[in-house]
Amino acid sequence: MSTYEEIDKKYPISIRLALDVKGGKISIIDLFWLMEWSKECPTTQQIPVDDGIYHVTVSTTKPKSGIWGDNQEIYIFLSKINEMPKLTWSGVPQLFTI
Repeated sequence: MSTYEEIDKKYPISIRLALDVKGGKISIIDLFWLMEWSKECPTTQQIPVDDGIYHVTVSTTKPKSGIWGDNQEIYIFLSKINEMPKLTWSGVPQLFTI
């Protein structure tokens, strides 16, 4: 699978966020880690990117087991944009509803 359109068809649950990158990296962590904030993030969970504003599109589908989070595949696409768009949500939106 090589294109966004192919992945979008196979993984139809998606959300788009805007992210202002500062410091040349994006750290990917479990949302529940934020309950005990720490500046530390394993380097294996960091993605180097140029500073700037990005649209982040996250796509997934329900795992074969039917249990959310059970070996679930999630695709993340970054697209650099010139300015912060008007956002639909404040805070952290859910990727799906149960």
